[in-house]
Amino acid sequence: MADEEREEREKQKNRIIRISHKLIAETETKPGLGLDGKIAEDLKDISYLKEIKDYQKKYWEGHKNIFEKQDNELFEMMKDLFTDVSMFDLENVGLDMCKKFYEGTKGNYTDKRLIKNVFPYR
Repeated sequence: MADEEREEREKQKNRIIRISHKLIAETETKPGLGLDGKIAEDLKDISYLKEIKDYQKKYWEGHKNIFEKQDNELFEMMKDLFTDVSMFDLENVGLDMCKKFYEGTKGNYTDKRLIKNVFPYR
């Protein structure tokens, strides 16, 4: 019995992955600051937090039975999500991505508008 326990403990040890605390990547900005080093615009006015909570409640209440939905219903929900959380060019980019996904088109999605809006300083 002791040999079996020892063998099991040895198996358990081999399943553990240890990672050191080394910095692998870092964002260009510090938390809460914009690229200019000043307080990020979205942190200057927190009145939008109530809107976010209201949206979360509306969104999740309406989608409780998500696993019972058909594919076309799920894609409509995805389109709603893109239009609810995106604006300007990015809303159209999101809808284009959704369409590509819906049609089952293979390959990566790329769009100049996405690069322009996500990485405006490059």
